[in-house]
Amino acid sequence: MKIHIIAPDAESGWIVYKFGKSVYDELKGMGYEVSMSRVFDPGADINHYFMLDNIGYTKYSKVDRNTTFMIAHVDSLLKLDQIKGLTDKGAVGICMSLDTMNQMISCGVRRNRICYINPAQDGILMPKKVSLGFTYKIHDDNRKRDDMVIDICKYISADAFRFVIMGAGWEKIITEIQKMGFEVEYYSEFDKEKYNQNAKSGLLLLFWL
Repeated sequence: MKIHIIAPDAESGWIVYKFGKSVYDELKGMGYEVSMSRVFDPGADINHYFMLDNIGYTKYSKVDRNTTFMIAHVDSLLKLDQIKGLTDKGAVGICMSLDTMNQMISCGVRRNRICYINPAQDGILMPKKVSLGFTYKIHDDNRKRDDMVIDICKYISADAFRFVIMGAGWEKIITEIQKMGFEVEYYSEFDKEKYNQNAKSGLLLLFWL
């Protein structure tokens, strides 16, 4: 499959070029045949337009049923009419939010020729991890099925969750979940001051009595 990205060059496109180049690089890394220029490629299996308001929807000079195009936001009836025209020709509009897609559908854009994909981000600013808190000690008879924490960690992301644990006997479990990449803040005894600090910071506390 040959995929062609239509976007401005680095000098004139700025963020639009960055969008296009990032998609180009990712697709190439996945093994696809990819090209990128400012114009439609009739020999490509898919043409995708990266265009924003400063370039204008009138630049979509050629489209077919294998064409997709980005919709950032729609703030005029002219743009809405142009989107309807492109989708009527078979192109698929890709909105940057579910809300925009629903607005387009309510305004008469064909439901089967429009979709949405939330835009990615660079990963420089990572979301704050959700802290999961446990405040009890481990018993030898496994009465509270403590090893379930290890099983749960197999299905959640270490990039999204961390643990704050207070109570004796957790060392073995902590070693296992740290091997899985999870951050753990551990106190072998209950620490009221640390408990209050975590609670004020929005810690999700799970009390197993």
